[in-house]
Amino acid sequence: MEKEQLKVWVKTYRMVILALLIVAGIMFFRKNSFANVLCVNYGDHGKQQEAVRLGENEFRQYFNAREDVTGLSIYLVNQGSIQENVVVSLYDAKTDRLISKAEATIFPTGQETPVYYDLKTDGLAQEHPVYYTLKGSEEVLVCLFSGEYEESYLQNGKEEAYQVRFSVNYSASRDWIAFFLTLVVLSLSAVLVTYPVKPRFPAYQAFAVMAVAAGIMFAYINPAGQECDGWEHTLRSMDVSYGNLLSPLVSLNHEPGVIEVPENIDEMNFELVDATNGVEYVSNLKQLHLSSETVERKYESAFVSIFYWPQGLGMAIGRLFK
Repeated sequence: MEKEQLKVWVKTYRMVILALLIVAGIMFFRKNSFANVLCVNYGDHGKQQEAVRLGENEFRQYFNAREDVTGLSIYLVNQGSIQENVVVSLYDAKTDRLISKAEATIFPTGQETPVYYDLKTDGLAQEHPVYYTLKGSEEVLVCLFSGEYEESYLQNGKEEAYQVRFSVNYSASRDWIAFFLTLVVLSLSAVLVTYPVKPRFPAYQAFAVMAVAAGIMFAYINPAGQECDGWEHTLRSMDVSYGNLLSPLVSLNHEPGVIEVPENIDEMNFELVDATNGVEYVSNLKQLHLSSETVERKYESAFVSIFYWPQGLGMAIGRLFK
């Protein structure tokens, strides 16, 4: 590109360049601005598990709210023949004040299902103790797993060495408006470069540049395991990396309905990430070495394998070079 052409290009796309610089600045100085909702999972598949009927039993699960809670996902089973409703009430553990309450319908699948409840704490101090209770039919089972925890689980007023399998969604940033406004600027700039002056380069090229730049930024600011369902796709990619290239049409290396993953896959501990512990989080992931031994795990989704070929190839190359 000649010097004069470069000047014309910069002048024509100055708004695009400015918008990208704004995004880059926010990304560098306020990384957590882009993390609006984060999730902490308290459901450990590796522990001893059991299920207890709701009915007349009284359940109380305590935990410390690290940020403002936006919702809970609780693992339940409906063993009946009709749909059932389960009510979850969230309380302040210091005052027993009811904070929020929500109801959800559980369908009679007979299988363990994460059921989402829209429950908010709005304004509680960080690390504030809270608890929730469950109320529903005898046909609904609550999924528990064993272990030692700072928080406690009470069944009929008695503390047990179990914990409900649940996840907490947190609103970890109140700066999401900055990201939204940046996207508005970015979108408007794409329009401005095509009107009223006709640019030397077509608009689709400018869009390609912006899309690649934005994709790189998102890959950088969004840590592994912090997506809403990224873990499921990571597992599916691993299965493809072991040679299962044609599912769901044909399962090449195992029976349908399962995936092949490293036997120590549950050691990948995707906990809450914020502006203070990101380095520690990444360091822990780097220290993890996935086992060369594999196991089969139940997997009910039927995503087409071709979507995972690039990720699977990357994982296969990673194993090859250790």
